[in-house]
Amino acid sequence: MRNLLSVVVMILGAVFSGITEADSTLLIERLQREGLLAPEPNILFNDADDKSGSVIPAVPLLTRPEPVTQAKSTVVVKKSALQQTELSQLKRKLRTLQHELQALRKQNEALKNRQPDVATQQAEAFRDENKQLHLQLLASEKQLAENARRYEKQVGVLTARAEELQTQMTRLQLAANEAVSQKALLEQQLAKQPDSDKTVATQRAEAEKLRTQLAAANQKTTVLSENIATLEKAAQANTARTVALEQSLNEAASQKTLLEQQLATQVGSEKALTTQLAHCSKQNSEQLEQLNSANNKIAEQLARLGELEQQTKKADEEKKQALASLSTLQKEHDAAAPELVKAKQSAYSLKTHKSEESKINYAYGAYYAVKVPHEFKALEYAGHKFLPLAFQQGFKDKLANTMQLSEEDVGRILTRFDQQVAEVQGRERERNKKQSIQFVERAAKAKGAEQAPNGVVYLVVKKGKTPLLTVNDTIRFRLDEKISTGKKMSGGEIRVGRVSKLPEVMQQGVLRVGSGGKVRITVPIELAYGEQGIPGTVPPGVASEITMEILGIVK
Repeated sequence: MRNLLSVVVMILGAVFSGITEADSTLLIERLQREGLLAPEPNILFNDADDKSGSVIPAVPLLTRPEPVTQAKSTVVVKKSALQQTELSQLKRKLRTLQHELQALRKQNEALKNRQPDVATQQAEAFRDENKQLHLQLLASEKQLAENARRYEKQVGVLTARAEELQTQMTRLQLAANEAVSQKALLEQQLAKQPDSDKTVATQRAEAEKLRTQLAAANQKTTVLSENIATLEKAAQANTARTVALEQSLNEAASQKTLLEQQLATQVGSEKALTTQLAHCSKQNSEQLEQLNSANNKIAEQLARLGELEQQTKKADEEKKQALASLSTLQKEHDAAAPELVKAKQSAYSLKTHKSEESKINYAYGAYYAVKVPHEFKALEYAGHKFLPLAFQQGFKDKLANTMQLSEEDVGRILTRFDQQVAEVQGRERERNKKQSIQFVERAAKAKGAEQAPNGVVYLVVKKGKTPLLTVNDTIRFRLDEKISTGKKMSGGEIRVGRVSKLPEVMQQGVLRVGSGGKVRITVPIELAYGEQGIPGTVPPGVASEITMEILGIVK
């Protein structure tokens, strides 16, 4: 088997001209390391003068003992001896062709050196061809290793071995024919080159030297042939080593399976880590968004704080003015005390005027008294101070028809005032709208939150008892409400009402819980107080957060 593999290596060297003798040697060394060739010295060819009868059959590297009858063994040995004779002849023929091919290659290289331009082009072509041949060599190595493994499995059957040797001899014959064809082709190419005769003569001289070296090598072949007998004795030891190698191979296969399982586990871990990384990246993005939102909110609060500080300063000034006015009024009051007594005596009294018309007008006046503070907010929005005395005097003069300003002046002043209020409210509305959008988005991102098509966000804080509430239930609940600016509109109010009578956004929240449940409802601008809000009470463009806790069902 060892000699057979060596022959195949030499055939590859002869067929693929891009492979040098060093490459063949390296290939043999590699086969020895992989266990396909024995580590002892290996001679590829026997002496040309040896008789076929002196050839000792190659000892297979891996054998399996199998009982064979003496008659059958004799026939197989004879057949093997004939095949070895043919194989030796093919070896000698291939050896000669190989040396001739090497000589032709050297001659071709010498001619290339004389023609630089042609040599450069051919060198590039040879490099490409060498790469391809190297790839073919690797493929051949793999194929050779595969054939060797298959041969190891079938080495126990002598008949199968003889048939395989016959097949390989046929392949060698084909390879030899192909080598002859390549030789003829190279000779034709060399015939076209100038000064080829001198080069051929030189290379023939070199070939003679090589033949001399080959004769010396053949002498060593005789000595090494004697060592083959010793190798036969080592066959049994190789068989035992084969069993050990098979066990090692099985262990290696088991280790490979274990490593593949570990690799699969690592791949799964990498996928899990990738998922966690994506999740962390998503959380990081959300946190960055929250941080930006918080920074914006802080900036808005700082701006609002600045406004409040200015308003505080104004309030302090107004307080000082009010104290001064109060002091003046107190003095005037003290001076007008006698007249005040008379005025009180002549004041409009419901005890004297008990008619229904009197009560209606009195109630209407009280309504305006409640409305007046809300109207003061419009002055503050526009950046104006509230002067109670001027306000009262304008009210009195209008009722008495003793106006100190013309109707045109009053209309022009109020128009300009409305424009100022609209501008201030517009800026506040845009600021509140941005804040409200972020307010609703944060609510929608909360765990367990559900956003309806109309934009309302429902979050069940506590499910409560079953069954869930229905529209026909009358419930007692606690109501808390705050708007997106942070202002608290309602705190812990206890109310009673039928579910069907509640506003739609509140109904949809209540129907998600049972008695004892708690739901948080975030209402966008359009469904809360609108873009205008409620002047004096609710700022424009705010969203609302309503928390409803169901205290019980009223029977």
